[in-house]
Amino acid sequence: MDFLGDRIRYLRESAGLKQKDMALEFSLNENTWSQYETNKRTPDIDTIKKIAEYFHVSIEYLMGLTDVQYNPKEEEFKEMVHIYYSLSKDEKRELIKELKQKYAGKRRWLDCFWNYKKAK
Repeated sequence: MDFLGDRIRYLRESAGLKQKDMALEFSLNENTWSQYETNKRTPDIDTIKKIAEYFHVSIEYLMGLTDVQYNPKEEEFKEMVHIYYSLSKDEKRELIKELKQKYAGKRRWLDCFWNYKKAK
């Protein structure tokens, strides 16, 4: 079972960010962020909301209540999923190939989408 800190660390590392980057982004002391990731300290609810919004995940994912990372409230993501499931198998393969080529450096959204697809 993942704890909040484990999820936060995973998201940060997946995005290629350092704890210092996150501390600056959220106006926190670097030690405070480190304590979040090691489960020695729990962020307040407002900070949890901001972290979820920053990484485009649901609060439920951060809290370990679900393993689906995406934020279902994001309309663009819903539309992307809808389009994906309307495609044929060959069209899906072609789309994935094109997305990987075009957005190789922007992995956060793609990783989120692939994790959602695997969870279905």
